[in-house]
Amino acid sequence: MANIGADEVVELDAGTGKILRTIKTGPTPSEVLVGKDERIAYVSLRKGTGLQVLDLITNAITRTIEVGTMPDTLSLTADGATLFIGLRGSPAKAAVVDTRSLSVQQVSLPGTTTGHNAVSADGRFAFIAIEGRPAGLTIVDLRSLSVAAFYRYPKWGKPHGLIFEPHNDGDTQHYVPGPPTK
Repeated sequence: MANIGADEVVELDAGTGKILRTIKTGPTPSEVLVGKDERIAYVSLRKGTGLQVLDLITNAITRTIEVGTMPDTLSLTADGATLFIGLRGSPAKAAVVDTRSLSVQQVSLPGTTTGHNAVSADGRFAFIAIEGRPAGLTIVDLRSLSVAAFYRYPKWGKPHGLIFEPHNDGDTQHYVPGPPTK
């Protein structure tokens, strides 16, 4: 759990609530996400521009990389190779990090700022809520690093959270973007 007020991440025993370890981070950690191998965690620093890489074996921050303004929500592809980050600055953007090289690319999105995000099971698409004007849902093609579709929210608002549930047609789950809304 990221503790934005104490600049730390904390591991809790879910059965007892006991604190198992506390690790100091940079200022304002917003989210923490454990990597596929469970040896690395990623920590977004909301009031800055950084993403910290945390070694869970040594309990040390091994690297801080610049990803963009106000990094917040984190999603990881199933293979652990790509980290998708919602950036809360304006205009709306997302960062895409190759977890092997820690190289970063940004994707410009419609709207004012971002909310939560999710990645498709096959790692092809990222879905991100867009707050402000226009509000809606943006789908990012992670292969081309471009907006595949944008669906407007029916009225102005601040859609923030989301859950991605793929179409299940038997033994496969997939997503194919439909036509964007105008």
